Amino acid sequence: MATSVTLRAMSKCVVFVWFGIIAAASAYSAETNSIVPGQNVSGRITAFGQTNYYEFVGIADQVVTAFLAESDYTANGPTIELYRDGNQITNATGNVWDGGSVIERRLTETGTYQLRIHDDYGNQTFDYGLTLVLLPGDNPGDESGGIIVPNQPMTNDFMVADIDLFRFQAVTGDRLQLLIRLVDGGGANPFLQIYGPDGELLGSGDVIDLQCVSQTGDYLVLARDDRGNETYSYELTLVQGPLPAPGWDFDHPYLSILRCDPYTVIRWPVEIGPFDLEFTPNLSGSPTWFRIDPPYFQFSGYYYHTNISSEPMRFYRLHSH
Repeated sequence: MATSVTLRAMSKCVVFVWFGIIAAASAYSAETNSIVPGQNVSGRITAFGQTNYYEFVGIADQVVTAFLAESDYTANGPTIELYRDGNQITNATGNVWDGGSVIERRLTETGTYQLRIHDDYGNQTFDYGLTLVLLPGDNPGDESGGIIVPNQPMTNDFMVADIDLFRFQAVTGDRLQLLIRLVDGGGANPFLQIYGPDGELLGSGDVIDLQCVSQTGDYLVLARDDRGNETYSYELTLVQGPLPAPGWDFDHPYLSILRCDPYTVIRWPVEIGPFDLEFTPNLSGSPTWFRIDPPYFQFSGYYYHTNISSEPMRFYRLHSH
């Protein structure tokens, strides 16, 4: 149904205003779909006023990332909203670019949540990709990520609005460096985010360099095209240090020595057993070793000792009782 309204101004100029009302579109809504954490899905807004729905189960204190991007730029306001029990929690419209939006939010309750996708004013149509990620969590819908090993570059491909999820383990005191680069295709700006074991965002960009991390556990890396609208191949590399000496046993324990400015930190596994930490300032001749008295600081399966002395150099060893 359409309605014509005539407004008459004082100058006797006549202005015609046309209100177009499409009853079917304003009432249009698609069925609710399930989306698995880590999954990338495709969808379409084909009618004015259409909203598409996706449901998932979230756990309190998880961080939800929902990434929406158009596959072809036909609308300038794709909107994504997060709901719980019919109440809107947050929303995003074009906060990545005119054709892409992302929600990043820590959940406060455990239960069923809903994502709603639509045009901001309901007067444009578009095709899109959508990816959901929950951290921490297994994200079983992700088919392209996995375990990343230090110094072993991984090559993969981006789809529209794709997020590839990678994980690795790190220990308090480690230095982490992540690098992503374009390998093949039309893309220009691959983008990384790294989250700590507690779900906190620690860094982002195409190069991330973290010195002396403060948590032991699983670290999670999200890789995507910055705007989500380009598809191409990329290479991801993790550099991590210090790494444990390979093939150690109880007769051949090891120490890891790392720099946490302005101090030097010595780290060794608790399971190695009853050893004392000793040091000497000089290895020449017959060095004298000095015992560092326990107890040693212990965290997540490792002992730690921080050298706060002013000596320019120290050598360390573990000595059996």
